[in-house]
Amino acid sequence: MGLLNINGPKNLMPWNREPNRVPPWTIQNVTIPSINNPAPDQSNTAAILHEDATPAAIHNVQQNQAIFPYNRACHIAVFAKPINRNWLLLWGNNATSAGTVAAYFDVQNGLIGVTLNILGATISAPLPNGWYRCWMSFLCGITSAVSVRFYVASASGVATFNGLNQDSLYIWNPSAGEGYDPDDSDKIYTTETPIT
Repeated sequence: MGLLNINGPKNLMPWNREPNRVPPWTIQNVTIPSINNPAPDQSNTAAILHEDATPAAIHNVQQNQAIFPYNRACHIAVFAKPINRNWLLLWGNNATSAGTVAAYFDVQNGLIGVTLNILGATISAPLPNGWYRCWMSFLCGITSAVSVRFYVASASGVATFNGLNQDSLYIWNPSAGEGYDPDDSDKIYTTETPIT
């Protein structure tokens, strides 16, 4: 570990357990049929990402207002579980001086796939009931808002695919914040105000 946020966990994403709430979320070629599914903490607060049937498309949820501390190690994290897809992509659009940061995670087999412009990526050992905790860290290189995205992927390195109109992944507690490690920020429930 290292480069932790010494002031305690924070989460820059409002309404992190409600990706069906628009705004602050934007939804692309997915629906959120339910946010009341069994989660890693035994609550019924996990969301389903349901890909639609759009061909040759991306399928994601995102927020566009996360302002990370400049020139500091930061992270994007989420808990995820497979339904009919097992690949998840975490994405921070133009988050570094080198451009976009990204990491693919196989949440069926506990593997890390293709990565781009990051300091590191981690997937936990399997958690109860088939969940994995996934995160990537990066050196923030801009002072404006970053688009933080959570994609359904069809394979490592493949975020554009023909949708099959199916439940794809469960996600729980998306988070973004300072620090190489989420340091429990991905266990915080936020409402309209991010925890900064």
